[in-house]
Amino acid sequence: MKRIIDAGTIRRLAMALALLILLPLPALAATINVDGNCTLTQAINSADADSAAGSGCEDGNGADTIVLTRDIRSIGTNDTDYSVSSEIFIDGRGHAFVGVDSNGFEFDATGTDGSLTIDNARFTNSGAGSVVTITASGDVTFRKVDFYNSAGEGAGVHLEATGDDVKVREGVFRNNRLPSDNVVTGAVNIYRSSFYENHGSGSGYVVNGATIRSSTIGENRGDSFAVSGGRLFNVTVSQNVGGGVTGGTIKNSILYDNGGADCEASALTGVNWIGNGNCTGGTRTFTGASPDIDDDLRFGPSRSGLYPLEEDADAAGVGVDCEFLDQWGQPFGPNPCDLGAHSTYQQGSGPRISAPAATAIPTPTLVPDQPTPAVEPVKGWVLFSDRADIKSNEVDASGVGVAHIVEMGFLTALDIWSEVGWGVTACHTDYSNGNFVFLDAAGMPREAVTWPAAPHIEGMACTYIETPGTVVLLRADPWQEPATPTPDPNELVFGPVALEDCQLITRDMVNLRAEEWGDVLNIIPYETELTASEASDEFFKVIFEEQEGWVHRDWVTITGGECGEGEGE
Repeated sequence: MKRIIDAGTIRRLAMALALLILLPLPALAATINVDGNCTLTQAINSADADSAAGSGCEDGNGADTIVLTRDIRSIGTNDTDYSVSSEIFIDGRGHAFVGVDSNGFEFDATGTDGSLTIDNARFTNSGAGSVVTITASGDVTFRKVDFYNSAGEGAGVHLEATGDDVKVREGVFRNNRLPSDNVVTGAVNIYRSSFYENHGSGSGYVVNGATIRSSTIGENRGDSFAVSGGRLFNVTVSQNVGGGVTGGTIKNSILYDNGGADCEASALTGVNWIGNGNCTGGTRTFTGASPDIDDDLRFGPSRSGLYPLEEDADAAGVGVDCEFLDQWGQPFGPNPCDLGAHSTYQQGSGPRISAPAATAIPTPTLVPDQPTPAVEPVKGWVLFSDRADIKSNEVDASGVGVAHIVEMGFLTALDIWSEVGWGVTACHTDYSNGNFVFLDAAGMPREAVTWPAAPHIEGMACTYIETPGTVVLLRADPWQEPATPTPDPNELVFGPVALEDCQLITRDMVNLRAEEWGDVLNIIPYETELTASEASDEFFKVIFEEQEGWVHRDWVTITGGECGEGEGE
């Protein structure tokens, strides 16, 4: 009796080996604790050199995690300078970087391999009138970080960025009362963050020259506008004493109820709600009456505050090409989307295309307000990113390896195992719609999270990826039948032949048909074992749940036995 190796098992073993080699698993990196025996400077040196060199720290090993077990204090006449030449993740565990008597911190990750992320930490000050400056240059990300003044009037924390690689994600800037400086200066990329209760005087703004997305700037006091220059996308700027925004460009944002002009000399693009001011442009501008935002800051994840839109707000459902996620991580949904930092859209409630539609592979074009695509297509996937070195590959259902996800209607999946920079927009050329699930590569076992779809780009189903992992594209309708090739009427078809022992396993959700190309009797789940009694050029005859019918060869794998002509290797 002829036996054929289970192709599904081979694929699973190959994919498991590939994941072990390619994914940045925690086992391949070191965890270095900053404690009484190891300073932060020593921990960074150990991570960069992959060696502790007798410092009392753990040895580094590739992309390392540094864990703070205590606060970090900057004391003396010089700033505390940290230079990074490898990929380092600092887990703050809620601890603070404290600048004493205006002594600050400097983070430099400008080298080719340097990348620094500081997560779940605070930057604050100590000492009357202390103004602490955090200087960042190169690939530096502050994630879920609180920039907070604890030293009273005329004091605070000031973030200054050199270059355009510095990022703030889900950050909070609060209670900074700088005498004459900006809270944030430079081309910082600020995402899903909030600024409130920052006070200033003189020439200082709250934010100067930054790119701000899905964020709120409210209840700040000072002689100047809250924001100067830069670019704003889905930002809410409200109740700032000195005025809203001056200069720069603004899209899909709400500037309303500020003490001075809401907008002055800014270039409007897309759709905006501007209460008053001297700004023109865009496709549509709403002015005057309230956009129906709650005038009290509401606080959510990471202590971030925003002004929520009412469900039927005038500013809801009037924007075009919004950001992918709002400030609290909700999807903005399809066009028309909501203005400002808060979305009222509920995933699954918007219009959907009922079935995937095959399309020709498009020439990648500029994603609205996103970087030009710099990554070569991966089979059916087109990636839009600010980096050209994204490492990715398409994986099949066995590579995903989570049965209940696959049974929901697996179409395809993309695995990304490199850093994604500011983010990756991933679109598939063969499908115009579907649902997305994301498997985060940060831990094992990987937890599946429902992931919002992005607005369509040239008819493609798209989503936005912020971190390495696997994004899975599922059918919009789980019971939608898999696409099956249309038979060629001119091709010779040979009649069925009887089989004695032919074992199969389904590779997807498969149609059970009454006859070849006949009516669908049932749908057979993924990885169902079947025995075929007859075979033709294109179909096998099987029994499933006491129903006899035919399944197409393209959707099954032969696992053993004599299966007739064309049984494969």
